[in-house]
Amino acid sequence: MTETPEGDLPELWTHEPHVQLEFRAGDLVADIDADATPGFKGHKSDAADLQTERNARFAELQEMLYASSRSGDNRSVLLVLQGMDTAGKGGIVKHVVGAGNPQGIQYTSFGKPTAEELDHHYLWRIRNALPAPGHIGVFDRSHYEDVLIVRVHDLVPPNVWGARYDEINVFERDLVDAGTTIVKVAMFVSLDEQRKRLAKRLERPDKYWKYNPADIDERLLWPKYQEAYQAVLDRTSTDYAPWHVIPCDRKWYSRLAITELLIEALKGLDLSWPPADFDVEAEKRRLANA
Repeated sequence: MTETPEGDLPELWTHEPHVQLEFRAGDLVADIDADATPGFKGHKSDAADLQTERNARFAELQEMLYASSRSGDNRSVLLVLQGMDTAGKGGIVKHVVGAGNPQGIQYTSFGKPTAEELDHHYLWRIRNALPAPGHIGVFDRSHYEDVLIVRVHDLVPPNVWGARYDEINVFERDLVDAGTTIVKVAMFVSLDEQRKRLAKRLERPDKYWKYNPADIDERLLWPKYQEAYQAVLDRTSTDYAPWHVIPCDRKWYSRLAITELLIEALKGLDLSWPPADFDVEAEKRRLANA
């Protein structure tokens, strides 16, 4: 596994992942091959070493972002993980984002809204979880639940959820204008692979806590979810906050791909280590004499 000293793309990728994975008008959810590895010419056997190498690069850039905030840089990154159960969102948090310094990570999992959250606009809880300057925010599910599960389960009238696509676009535009880089990934796992992963949870007592009987009911609604995801991608993939479609049947691939998306986002900020605000040589002398 090789890369340039500046941390450019490893040779096992044919293109930067965003080139291969960014959603484009006309792309269909029904055509997604969840077992594919777009843009990656290596194999599973290459994944472990490459993941370790790229995690180190991510961690370096993440610490640089955090350090810059201590000198007044107000920029941040927001990673949005959206996908059906077993798509691997938790694995991304553990094996990709977990490589960074936890001081600069803000993780939020959005489940069923609480009574307090329901008393507010649906974006209220989202705004409360946005990353502080210098931080990488991670949304395990997100504001998109309010145009996905809400739509599929008819929790609010169509005219209500239908207006939310444009609201979300304005919301994300404001975030970007304020200095947040948004990395949105739509994670797709095939129904066959999902069945296998759910079955494994039922075979292992240490995984029972991850199993939810409602997951079976949600599987039966996949045609409706397919329509809902198509609308999300069609209506909310913008030039300032595009969606990236991640095939997730191969966990090693989805982790590598999302790692590269984060590295690309951080490199795009043109970060540098903040200079010392003191006389370095003088401090060396003081330390030697202390």
